[in-house]
Amino acid sequence: MTKIYSVFEFGTPGQNPVEDPTIPILPPIPSGRFMPPESKIPKGGWRSWFPPFRDVYRTLDGRHFFEFEFHAMEDGNVEIDIIRMPDYPTLLVSNLHETHRLESNHGNEFRVCFGDASESSSIDSAQEWAGAWAEHSMRLIESGIEFPNV
Repeated sequence: MTKIYSVFEFGTPGQNPVEDPTIPILPPIPSGRFMPPESKIPKGGWRSWFPPFRDVYRTLDGRHFFEFEFHAMEDGNVEIDIIRMPDYPTLLVSNLHETHRLESNHGNEFRVCFGDASESSSIDSAQEWAGAWAEHSMRLIESGIEFPNV
């Protein structure tokens, strides 16, 4: 009989089930709900062994969760769709430029915009970009500090 694991029964974050088959693979997080703060994603870290191309990032302060979907493109780059995140204030919801978002090419609402697509040529670099985007988004949401335009 297969055991069904909850979000509280994590293996070690950062391990891949292909490398360690004893680590449970969690079912998708129900739509519209964020994971509780007592979940085992380290602050500023990823639950990177989640099923392929979808992952959850926990902010450095440990209070917020962002879910992303990573799409490997034919040109070798990775597009990052935003699946779930804390809400933007009303004035920012439609401002894609200020929030560094583009319309998704994969059936989701938005994806991360970071200028040069070649900057995300691997899942690792895409996760770095997504994590940085999440941290900048939270600064914008909580204190109005805009994204740096580097």
